[in-house]
Amino acid sequence: MNTSTALLQCQSNNAPWRFLIGSKPRREKPSGFTLIELLVVIAIIGVLVGLLLPAVQQAREAARRTACGNKIRQLAVAIHNYESGQKKLPAGGITTVTGHCGLDGNVSADARAPWTVLILPYMEGQQLFDRYDLTQAFAPMKGSTSAANHGVQFQPNTDYKCPSDVNSSGDVHTINYFGCQGGGTSHACAYSDRYVYTNGVLFPNSQIKFKDITDGTTNVLLLGESKYGLHQAASPTNNSQSWDSGLRVYGSCCQIPLGLCAARDGINSSTHDPATSHQYGVLTRVFGSNHPGGGQFAKADASVTFLNESMSLDVYRLLGQRASGGVKQID
Repeated sequence: MNTSTALLQCQSNNAPWRFLIGSKPRREKPSGFTLIELLVVIAIIGVLVGLLLPAVQQAREAARRTACGNKIRQLAVAIHNYESGQKKLPAGGITTVTGHCGLDGNVSADARAPWTVLILPYMEGQQLFDRYDLTQAFAPMKGSTSAANHGVQFQPNTDYKCPSDVNSSGDVHTINYFGCQGGGTSHACAYSDRYVYTNGVLFPNSQIKFKDITDGTTNVLLLGESKYGLHQAASPTNNSQSWDSGLRVYGSCCQIPLGLCAARDGINSSTHDPATSHQYGVLTRVFGSNHPGGGQFAKADASVTFLNESMSLDVYRLLGQRASGGVKQID
């Protein structure tokens, strides 16, 4: 090989290698992001998260709202099944007191089973139903320990909990679905700001039949959402209610038709949070939910509808009544 050439050729096996005499090896460009590029990527990710997070939250709430609608419909269907077997709708709550809307009595003796317990055999709850003694008193509050059924009560039941209610976690014995005891401004009994109505479908000692709903089952509310139930976080030992609470029957004060509400004040019209304080009248006159804009309701035909909180108050009050004779046009 000519020694004057600028190339040296080394041949090993069949692979020729050439090196340029006097050349320097080239440096590879380092891989990775610069600080500016990294900041740009982080900023883009932040913008995307900001755009997508509301959509994700809306999708989750839509799923919870659908699940809530399914739950309240199952309760309405169970009430229909009860009617098929008993030839009447369940009482909103049973009490042995005959006068004063059934609530002027003895808390440890006079309250019997609520509608939520009466329908258990019609929603695959026979085993739980058999644990109660329907001939004995049901406690209205966790602190009413002298009631005979207290030892069975106050256990969580997810069938009565809305998944959107932050106060209704899995280990809480509360209730989000109330029977509609009536509607309007003319109540049957009042105890301070706690109201009892008897012009609806479910109320103390009610025995309503479908033939009594002359406004039509598609035009009358049967159940509605409530976020105002007496919550155990505010008073964990005494004043919290359960999904299976009996009517709060007192001879001197504080009578409350627990588990029942009237279409009196507008949906979600109260800002009361039951997890921080107990306002005993709110839950008897205000339906409400944690769904934006309104709440889920089941009508007497077992259909479910979402009522807007801005709907006509006059129409809303008529919907709570079984025989108003009024026009009930929902916007």
